[in-house]
Formats: sequence, C-alpha cells, structure tokens
Amino acid sequence: FQVIPKHAGKLSIPAVKVRVDGEERSIDIGDIIVSESDTEDLLYVELTGDRRTVYVGEAVETTLEIWIRPFVQGDYRMSIQDMFRCLDVEHSSWGEFKDLLNSAQNFRGRSAVRKDSAGNDRAYYVIALTKRLWAEQPGPLEAGDIRIVVNYPVHLRRSRDFFSILDEGITVGQQRPISAVVTSQAIQVKPLPTAGAPLFFNGAVGRYQMEATAKPTKVHVGDPITLSIAIRGEGRLDTLSPPPLARLDNLTEHFRVPDEPLAGDVEGNSKRFTQSIRARSADVTEIPPIPFAYFDPQAEKYVTVSSNPIPIEVEASEAASTALVGTSDSASAPTTTLTDVGGGMLANYTGSENLLSQQVFAPGWGSAAAAIIPPLSFAVCWLTQRRSQRLRTDVAYARRRSAARRALRAIHAARDTGAPDRAVRVADALLDYVADRCNVPARTLTRAEAIQHLQSRGADSMLVHRTNELLVECEQALYAGMSAGDGVHLTATARQCIEELEREWR
Repeated sequence: FQVIPKHAGKLSIPAVKVRVDGEERSIDIGDIIVSESDTEDLLYVELTGDRRTVYVGEAVETTLEIWIRPFVQGDYRMSIQDMFRCLDVEHSSWGEFKDLLNSAQNFRGRSAVRKDSAGNDRAYYVIALTKRLWAEQPGPLEAGDIRIVVNYPVHLRRSRDFFSILDEGITVGQQRPISAVVTSQAIQVKPLPTAGAPLFFNGAVGRYQMEATAKPTKVHVGDPITLSIAIRGEGRLDTLSPPPLARLDNLTEHFRVPDEPLAGDVEGNSKRFTQSIRARSADVTEIPPIPFAYFDPQAEKYVTVSSNPIPIEVEASEAASTALVGTSDSASAPTTTLTDVGGGMLANYTGSENLLSQQVFAPGWGSAAAAIIPPLSFAVCWLTQRRSQRLRTDVAYARRRSAARRALRAIHAARDTGAPDRAVRVADALLDYVADRCNVPARTLTRAEAIQHLQSRGADSMLVHRTNELLVECEQALYAGMSAGDGVHLTATARQCIEELEREWR
C-alpha cells in the first residue's frame, strides 16, 4: 500500500493484525516524521478560471496551472519538455483533472514570469490542463484533491548512456521529490439569492425555454393523459429537475397528479420529462400552463417561463346501472345459439384420448438462435461498456492497452527520417512501450532498467536478449552512424520485438 501524508508532523500508522495458521499476529509499522515539502519557489500550483465569481450550479472553464522553475546548471538550461518529464504523474493527485491524463495532447505549455516569495521576477515554465467544472457549493470552487509531485533535478552530469540523454550527452544525475497543492484559488462560488425565488423553483441555473404536449386529448374522466415537458437551454441538464407538478394548485385542482420524482431523458441541449395525469371531472377543458422557474446568472435574477395551455375534451365515464345486475329480460335479451364444428382448425374435439395426448416440441435452428442470441448480445454489450468505462477511469490500463499501437505508429514514422534520428526514434518507441506496459513514467527508462522490467515480468529470455541487442544497435548507430539498410533492419526488428512482447503479455 502507498500512503501520502497531507500534513507535517508525526504520522502514526497503527499496527496491522493478521491471522496466520489460526494465530493472530501483529505487525508494528511505527511512526513516520513528515516535514513540509520545501519547494524553495521551485513549484507553484494554481487553479484559475474565465471568471473570478460564479453562482452555485453555474459552469466555469477552469485551468490547472503547474508553475515549474527551469533547472539551470552552469550555461545549460533544461527545456520545458525536459521539465515536463520530471512530473511524477503516477504519485500526484489530480482531482477533477484525472480523466485528462490519458493523452499528452491535453497538456499545454508556455514560458512565463512571476514573482517569487522574495518579490523577485523569475522565469517559469507553465504546464496547464483545462476543463469545464460545475460549481457545486458556496465558497472556493471545489476541484477535488490536487497535489502535484515533481522529481526536481539536483545536478546534471555528462553520460554516454544514450537512453537517458537530455541534450548533448547530458542527463539528470540526481533528483529530489517536491510537491505543492493549489496555493491560489481565484474562483469563488456565490450562493443563489433567496429574495425573489418562486415557490416552485427547483434549483435550475442558466437560461431555459419550455414546451408541453399531451396525448390523448380526448378522454373520459379518470383516463390517463401522458403529459410531456421538454426543457431546452444553456445549463446543466443532467441534474436538472422537472417542474414540481404535484405542488401546482392550478393543475392539481382539476387533475390527479402522482407525487413521485421524474428522471427525464437528455437529448442534445434538451431534457424531456413525462408524467401521467387524470382529469377529475368532465368540466375540464384544458391543461393549464405549466410554470418553470430558473435563476439567470448573467441577469442575476429569477425568471419564470410557462408552457401554452393544452385544450382537451373530457367526457363522463360510462357506469353500469345496478338495477341491471343479476336480472334477465327474455324478451329483450339476444339469444345465442352454440354451433358444433366438426372439422378443420375450429373443430370441437372431445374424448380423453385427445385431451391427454402428448404434444412433442422439436427445437430447430431458429428456436436455438432465439434462445442464444439475446444473452450473447447482452454479454457482448456489457463487456464493451465495461472496457470503455475502464479505459476512461483507469489510466494505467489505458496506457497498457494503447502501448503497442503508439509504439508501432512511432516506429512507422521513424522510417521517413535519416540516421541517426531514426535510431533515436526507434529506441524511444521501444522504451516508451516498456514504460507503458509496466506503468512507469514515460521517457525515464534506461536500457538496463527496461531489460530488468522485462525479466521481472517473465518475458522469454531469448526475446529479452534480442530486445537488448536492438537497443545496443540503436546506441551504436547514434555515435557510429548507419547505412540505409541498417535503418530498415532497426525498424523491422523493433516491430517484431513489440509484436512478440504483445503476444506474451496477452
């Protein structure tokens, strides 16, 4: 288990009790001293938005900004790409922005200047993620637990290890972890005003229009009428509540209305609710206008819109006279004559041998298909939805599933480059593939570490040996050069290694 302390001080982890062979044993873990992460103005995390204040229920475009001071040693200054690789994505907490980590295209970078704690202007790299969030409650905008961890360089060194090169043979010699939480909250959420709120206000925020329809419009007293209400507009439709029909006096006076919650269906920019109502008397001539109230955050006031009245025709219910129940009028009652049919489909068959005869059912291909296809289709749909949901929520799983596809695409693109760039791209593709499959940060593996990961996961020894030889060839090509034929050999061998590794790990 991995635990991340949230406060400085003594962290007491209670003893873990386990039962072994019927005997209870205790494992004492002890105390851990937690100190503040001294970022020394090297790292800031901020949450900004397109507006400084919003109302509860309103949407706001937010940006998570990670400010990292570029590491400088002598005359060498690390690039924004190098500092981006120092982000410890796995051990950071991303809050509401977690679903954006599955693609590097969601990250944007720029250079900027800001003042440090001493008031001096400093150059920083800003790595940003943008997402639309909804204001849920008053106070600072809630974006989840956000804590960013960066493995910040301590010093650089020159190395001939091709696979950890930053630039011109320079690599990170030592790193130290630093972390930061959101220090500047620029978005405040205001509560909705209580003054002017209609009694039938159900929490809608935005701008909306409404229309209502009913079917059928010609009924008897007590017959069900399906009332459909469509609400369109700019706002959060997934949590939008319908008008409180059971609390509208002008409706319940003439109609019986169930007092039950309605779910509604969202289609595009509208949400439709349906409710069954019943007229109380034949005097009803229309379904009255249905009011819907919402709060307009731009105008900062409550607005009520209403549907048009719906004309209907209601007739009295037909009731049977109790005087007719149990009486018989032979003069007026129609006479029914039973006719015996002796053959054909309508024949009347008698006799116990016919009534007790066994009916044999012989299933064919059609009945077998009808029995098998529905559950099989359900299983396929369930598995597809389960896999899609896991790809959206499990970042590590998504990386493993797409590792081979990304690597093969990168190798294919390397064929159009010359030496030694082709060797660099082939090696990067292979190392990134191992990193994705083993769930370690990308662009951090050396050749030795990649081989160690392959061995620890039980890959075939001959395949591991060929992969190591391929990486060595890429390193040699970087310094000694290679011919066109060697370049073709590198890309072909890399594709073969990745395809064989995929078959082993399935």
